Formats: sequence, structure tokens, C-alpha cells
Amino acid sequence: KSINVWGSGLPKREFLEVNDLAKACCKVMNLPKKTYYGLIGENDFLNIGTGQDITIKKLAYIIKDVTGYDGKIIFDKSKPDGMKRKLLDVRRIKKIGWKPLVKINKGIQNVYTDFLLNYKINLKQTNAIKKIKIKDHKDKHLKHPLVRSSWGKNERDSLQKVISSNQFTKGKQVKRF
Repeated sequence: KSINVWGSGLPKREFLEVNDLAKACCKVMNLPKKTYYGLIGENDFLNIGTGQDITIKKLAYIIKDVTGYDGKIIFDKSKPDGMKRKLLDVRRIKKIGWKPLVKINKGIQNVYTDFLLNYKINLKQTNAIKKIKIKDHKDKHLKHPLVRSSWGKNERDSLQKVISSNQFTKGKQVKRF
């Protein structure tokens, strides 16, 4: 068994764990305006990243290791590599004392663990949610019904019954929303 990855695997990419991004955003939003504008100016931007990149090949092998995949990884050089390198300049965000805490291996492990714990439950919940009639048609373009803030009490209660039922969660505790 094998999996194909487009390109040579040599291009480099930068990855940032979502919790690190959230913490950086909070830190920036809590800066006094004077400090913020002194850091970046009024019409400039602030990059949030790790300042480190890895090759797609190395990423593929990290994922293989974390998931326990025992097949081959085949890099299809007949497919495009895309840009050789995508790496942010993070000097400004570092000046305010922020730095990412989650390394790439741990981030991949976190995502995979979350997937293993939640995929089957989420799949069953999504299939059950599709059976609930939704009265609010103006939000139809939203892909996931749980983001509908305009639902009434009846819709939320119906959805909560589906999510909380042991049939879909196999006894796992689910938060009320």
C-alpha cells in the first residue's frame, strides 16, 4: 500500500498550531494602540507564524510516524511543486514577546488525536443533524448547522437531543451549547 504526494517533496512550508495563533491574536489585540502602531505603523501588517519551515517530504514522514501508517510515500515528480518556499517574516511579533509554543510534531499529534476521538461521533452527529428541519432559510449557505446563531429554542433543543443521545455519542459526555 502507498500514498502519492504531489511534487518532489522539496518545497518548504511554515505551519502554525491554531492555539498559538489565538494566543498571538489576543496578545496583539491587548496591546496599547501606541505600542501597536509603534511596532507596525498605521498602514502595515503583522505576520504571525513560527519563522521556521519544513519540507513537504519531512511533513509527510512526520504524519506517517504519528499515524502509524506503514505504507510507502511516493513523491510524484510529474506533478507541480508549487512555490519553493513560503515563510513569514516574524520579527515584529517577536518584538512584543510572543513566540509559538507548539512544535510541528506535537501539533500533528494533537490533530490526529482529535481526529481519532471525534471523527466517528462528528460523522454520526452530522448525519443526524441533516434530518432536522431548519426553519431559517436565509442561513442556508452555511455549511455546518451548528454555526447558526439565529436558531430558535425549538431548533437548538432538537439538535441538543440528537447530540446528547447515547445513540450518537456512545455515552460520551457532550457539552450543552
